[in-house]
Amino acid sequence: MRLRFAILLTLSLHGLLTGTVSAQTGGLSIRETYSKSGDPVVSLEMSSLFERLPASGYHPVRVKIVNDSPDALTWQFDFESSDQSFGKHNRLNSQFSVTCNARSVAGVDLIVPVMSIFSNRYGNELQSSINVVVRPPAPFETSSDQLTTEISTASPKIWPSVIYSERIKTPNGPALDSATEDHLYGPSSRGSSYRGNTFFGGSFVAKFMPDDWRAYCGYDACLLTDEDWNELPPGARNALRKWNRLGGALIIYNTIPGTDLKTLGLVEDAGESSAADPGWGTALLKPLPSDGRLEAAEVVKMVENAVKKTGGGRVSDLRQNFLSSWK
Repeated sequence: MRLRFAILLTLSLHGLLTGTVSAQTGGLSIRETYSKSGDPVVSLEMSSLFERLPASGYHPVRVKIVNDSPDALTWQFDFESSDQSFGKHNRLNSQFSVTCNARSVAGVDLIVPVMSIFSNRYGNELQSSINVVVRPPAPFETSSDQLTTEISTASPKIWPSVIYSERIKTPNGPALDSATEDHLYGPSSRGSSYRGNTFFGGSFVAKFMPDDWRAYCGYDACLLTDEDWNELPPGARNALRKWNRLGGALIIYNTIPGTDLKTLGLVEDAGESSAADPGWGTALLKPLPSDGRLEAAEVVKMVENAVKKTGGGRVSDLRQNFLSSWK
């Protein structure tokens, strides 16, 4: 399956055109300066907006191109998403073209389709990967990168697809990863080789969040602070509200006095100050300790319960889903 998108961008069309692409440290990342010293600058920055892939849906990638040359130039981005469900590789290909006019800057978020992965019922690690090949105009050389995400499973438990802000990850990341491992495998299995690499979730930087709700649709839960929420671009806030109403579990940690779900624009009823169920989703407001450090085991359990409340994780078992039809 091949998806083709032609995107023509100029300086006036996009708010990403100044500054850096992203401060995100994980995910796909390509930075190229194609021009020689003294020549008109031609450069590319490409970066994932989320650190880890979801179990299905899309992966947002931000692109910024600087073209000081006298000619319009076009870049092609070839993505291949694959999984390892049932020990095999299913693949989904997509292709994007971005044209940058002469003496201008172009910026765009590519919403890259991700191959859906399914549980294999045997407790093996599930894996999702994206490969990208960037083809610049001749005579510049191609670039490539790869992002692989393992989804931890310990039958019958499958950890959901979670994203959380850098503000939460910085003081809590290792503790949350460890608590997720303990939740899936039990504390007694620490050090066992079969535990694999377990991660609580993938991080993001609030001010660089995308404004297309499809970028979030493959994730089960999102955690951030009210400061993060206020730093989100308006379009990203609206996208998260849509995702929340469509079944996402949104957990916000409160640091600003007087903040509640109504002031955050998530509910209309002032009585729903700390917990609500907008649409098919759920929204929670929790206090953030002054040192920013959370009780990791409690957070892991809270995320699991919130995702269960909205219908369960995106990873599903084909055999289980259709079992009644096979009898």
